[in-house]
Amino acid sequence: MVRVEDYYLSDDIDIAAEKDFVKFLNEQQKDKEVGGINLYINSLGGEAHSGIGIADAILTSKIPVDTFCLGTAQSMAFLIFVSGSFRKCYPHSTFMYHPLS
Repeated sequence: MVRVEDYYLSDDIDIAAEKDFVKFLNEQQKDKEVGGINLYINSLGGEAHSGIGIADAILTSKIPVDTFCLGTAQSMAFLIFVSGSFRKCYPHSTFMYHPLS
């Protein structure tokens, strides 16, 4: 039976968040019973390099990573949100995106 795993990204996006997510993603890709990941996001963003690392991991994942915005996806959190295979936001979700500085 194939299952979908949940992951919650609700803190600042930094090197620790990148490490935790990529480690989780790699573990799930090795598990033959996992068919996808639901990534729930409520974050103000954070470090550019860490956000890009998470987005690249999602885009190159062997299993689909669907993204859901639970509250806000700002800055790097927005880039991660749009990297999902399937994207859904709730009625009161907010987004903010700006050019990298």
